[in-house]
Amino acid sequence: MNGLATTRLAYLKATTRLAYLKATTRLAYLKATTRLAYLKATTRLAYLKATTRLAYLKATTRLAYLKATTRLAYLKATTRLAYLKATTRLAYLKATTRLAYLKATTRLAYLKATTRLAYLKATTRLAYLKATTRLAYLKATTRLAYLKATTRLAYLKATTRLAYLKATTRLAYLKATTRLAYLKATTRLAYLKATTRLAYLKATTRLAYLKATTRLAYLKATTRLAYLKATTRLAYLKATTRLALIYKMIIDLTND
Repeated sequence: MNGLATTRLAYLKATTRLAYLKATTRLAYLKATTRLAYLKATTRLAYLKATTRLAYLKATTRLAYLKATTRLAYLKATTRLAYLKATTRLAYLKATTRLAYLKATTRLAYLKATTRLAYLKATTRLAYLKATTRLAYLKATTRLAYLKATTRLAYLKATTRLAYLKATTRLAYLKATTRLAYLKATTRLAYLKATTRLAYLKATTRLAYLKATTRLAYLKATTRLAYLKATTRLAYLKATTRLALIYKMIIDLTND
């Protein structure tokens, strides 16, 4: 009877141990799967944050590019307007200069015609002398008028040249400022592209890191699970071996 009791007690201990090992194995498995699900969720959250940041950077980059192109178009339009104003002013100065030149040449022709008429009317020596004197006077006044006309023409040419130089200088200045604005815009665009690329690389690096750590945790969990299964199997084999030996002893004692 004592042998049967101890056998029963050993059997109960072995089955209790086996149930306990099964429960702890199940608990470790649940902890490992819970940890894996948590790592998957955090990895998904980090990926969504990275993609959201990338979309935001793309949108701000597009906005900066549109602002730069709008500014460039505005500068081109104002430059074209200044150029048209300068060419219009130049055409006006050319027309007024031509008109002044025509007036001067008409005046010169008129003076020559009146001088010729006075010379033909002089029939006497006195008239001739008067006529030559008048002619000399007219020549002098004509020369003076001619000099005034040429001086005016030279002045108009100089002012026209000055206005032209101012217009070309203004045009060159506008081209330079437009080029500077364009370079600033392209530099800003390049900077935004570089920062966007950097943010994208950081996000992908973080994602790869999270994948690697998740994989490591999963491997650790599966290794732990395999270890628990092996130890549980060993304990079960030990228990069944112990139980078989006890049964054999009981059978041997019963036969005796």
